[in-house]
Amino acid sequence: MAGNVTYQGRPVEDGRIRFIPIEGTRGPVSGGLIRDGSYSAGHKGGVPVGVHRVHIEAYRRPKPDEVDPLEATAKVQYLPRKYNADSELRLRVPSGSKPIAEDFTLSD
Repeated sequence: MAGNVTYQGRPVEDGRIRFIPIEGTRGPVSGGLIRDGSYSAGHKGGVPVGVHRVHIEAYRRPKPDEVDPLEATAKVQYLPRKYNADSELRLRVPSGSKPIAEDFTLSD
């Protein structure tokens, strides 16, 4: 599985996407890195057949007023929780399907 991820009309430059099996779907959590708006989740056989909760994180360099200068924070996650910790995004991978492309267009 591969696709594109945008947030507020712009490609997510740096992030991570995970597909977490739910509703009795068997299989490991799968996913991959998001680079320049694109991701590929082909590692370990890709995304298994079934229903998955989609968890997306996007990272950027922090602004000076967002971090304590004594901390070594290289990146901050900036997407709303509704796309990661509290995600309601779902993906159904049908049985017998070929590798699919799935894009995610996110907004506030």
